[in-house]
Amino acid sequence: MTTTQATLRPHIHQLLFDNFPNSVSLQDILSYVDSNLEWDDEDRTPPTVDGVPQNYPSWNRNVRNVLGQDVNRRGVLLRTARGMYAWPTNSVDSSLPRPIENETPQIPIAVMQFPEEILSIMSQLRDDRLLGEDAVEEVVVESQGNDDTRGIVYVLWSPSFPDWVVTGKGIDEDRCRAYNTYTPHRDFEVVGISVVDNRSLAEENLQNTLDDEFPNRRGESSGRRPEWFRITTEEAYEVLERLNPNSTHRSSS
Repeated sequence: MTTTQATLRPHIHQLLFDNFPNSVSLQDILSYVDSNLEWDDEDRTPPTVDGVPQNYPSWNRNVRNVLGQDVNRRGVLLRTARGMYAWPTNSVDSSLPRPIENETPQIPIAVMQFPEEILSIMSQLRDDRLLGEDAVEEVVVESQGNDDTRGIVYVLWSPSFPDWVVTGKGIDEDRCRAYNTYTPHRDFEVVGISVVDNRSLAEENLQNTLDDEFPNRRGESSGRRPEWFRITTEEAYEVLERLNPNSTHRSSS
């Protein structure tokens, strides 16, 4: 069994914390983790993408995945330059306890249930993005602009806003998790998610279709196109699935 991210994460956090405020290179992170952990055969086996073995071991890929996830979850880690990472200033100056071996800093991360198919597809997509030189840098945020247009469009619902659904796009499911920062109850739920080749076009198509079929149900503008619609979850899911019939999944929760 490959070494889990839960085991890798405290070692990565410890190294970055110890080097604060300086940045640490990806290669130094990999070397540090390699020197502090013992790998089994599955760790050393290269992962496969679309059935093709890659030229790096699975533990290496898992370290990169931790970095990608913790950078995208704001306030956990910082990417200061290409292939360079650091412990964030606000975490050091706060009451966050110093990370120690076998203990991860207690940073609250919302729990959101996703369809198993989505988690599997997103994991494969992240592996695909990790290919190439300094591959972890292919895990990008929306604002950076990137030629890779693949991703998801989604519909979410929260009992805090029972008459509304929110729609949007993301490079992966972490965009959905971010919505739980909008409510202290952390109660957003997945209504449906579609995997698409062009997330911007798919989002525009979804929102325009909802606008056409449910007039005067869209939220008020605050300077950008509103993502909120005053419709039921079933109404929203039906449109999402109709527009993306072969790639739409709903949560079983």
